[in-house]
Amino acid sequence: GKEITIDAGGFPVSKILLTGAGRTGECITPSKIVIHWSAGWSNNEGTRRALESQGLSCQHGTDQDGSIEQWVQLWEKKSELTWCVGGNENNYAVNNEIVGAWFIPPGSDPRVSENPSGARVPSESSIQSSVNSTCFYMKQYKIPSSQIFGHYELQPGKSDPGKAFLQYFIGRVKKTCG
Repeated sequence: GKEITIDAGGFPVSKILLTGAGRTGECITPSKIVIHWSAGWSNNEGTRRALESQGLSCQHGTDQDGSIEQWVQLWEKKSELTWCVGGNENNYAVNNEIVGAWFIPPGSDPRVSENPSGARVPSESSIQSSVNSTCFYMKQYKIPSSQIFGHYELQPGKSDPGKAFLQYFIGRVKKTCG
């Protein structure tokens, strides 16, 4: 099929393909969307370099200014397989690495006891851009909102992007793209 680029609803998208062991060259038909945090507050370049150095990959990263880097090939009905979720889940998932860590929803108090030390609200630009790219994946690959997951739901030992943040994020996605 025809090659495509992510639509982030007006936020800039750059196609910077990953190099190294994380690129499989294999294709999948996506049926779920997985939301991650990058575990650092640097930028997309830092996230990309960390993935490459670990032999990992994701479809794209979202920076705090809302800009997106698309890291693998996408086609009308398929995506390049990435090593982002863990195990067999990689065979079904498109993944978004949002720059940051320990996400909490807007309006949350980071001092509340269930929030880990260093909990922060991602920027509105990164949230909206991520919502827009999620809507793009849902439409492009016919993925229902019931198939949006946090990394923690699919890989034991992971906590990203945070339960409360994921609930908030899915609510935003439903309001934005149905």
